[in-house]
Amino acid sequence: MKTNHLLIMVAVLASSALVFGCKSSGPTKADKANLVITSLEAALPGYTLTTVKLDSARGNWAVLSATNGGPMQYVAINLDLINTGMSAAVVYSTIMSAGPTGYENVNPTGTYGNFYIGAGGNVYEETQASSKDLEKIAAVMESVKYADLSKSLVEKYGLSEERGFKVAKLASEWSRLSKTRSMTDADAENFSKGVVGFKIAEAEAAYTRLQNGDSTQYNDLMGKAATLNGVSPEQMRSIVAEIVSQ
Repeated sequence: MKTNHLLIMVAVLASSALVFGCKSSGPTKADKANLVITSLEAALPGYTLTTVKLDSARGNWAVLSATNGGPMQYVAINLDLINTGMSAAVVYSTIMSAGPTGYENVNPTGTYGNFYIGAGGNVYEETQASSKDLEKIAAVMESVKYADLSKSLVEKYGLSEERGFKVAKLASEWSRLSKTRSMTDADAENFSKGVVGFKIAEAEAAYTRLQNGDSTQYNDLMGKAATLNGVSPEQMRSIVAEIVSQ
């Protein structure tokens, strides 16, 4: 059963919004993908592009199809590079200049069901994938997501490879359990201790005080979590926000 203890723990971990102010939701993935399509169609006269896959195993990477009357081509675009304030020309130059961190050509494959795979082995699942071996597909996609999160924690937030591996594994288990059954107190305790180094009871106490305007204990917990992971408290808040969104 998913209990109030778990919800309170998650609330504490993500409470930087309460302390530092809420961020606006900003443009959606669809907004960004549409801007990319407009940009590429302007830069590549004669081509028609369509969004094939908006949500992929690589987070904010989307898969687009493109044709100029010939065979269909597919490309994956990193939407994290795009904001809706950009002109079409800037969007195009931003994507192109980023190289493999901005885009990659992908091809449909039946190896894992109906997925798209890039030259570097990155996997993007299709919107309506079909396969008789659904468990194998799920395992492949989970491993891709797990590897990407581990790499992100190391490169973006400065975790050691060993620590990034452990945190990504716990986050992967968190995500899997939340989709297959209700989270229990034991699940939450394991996640909390493993990732941030404090107990649910400490989280509950910090949350209560935070609600009353006292952020001292919350900040202490973030400091403790930061020390455990070898990062700054600010980086720790960002790490937690990324983990709980998995």
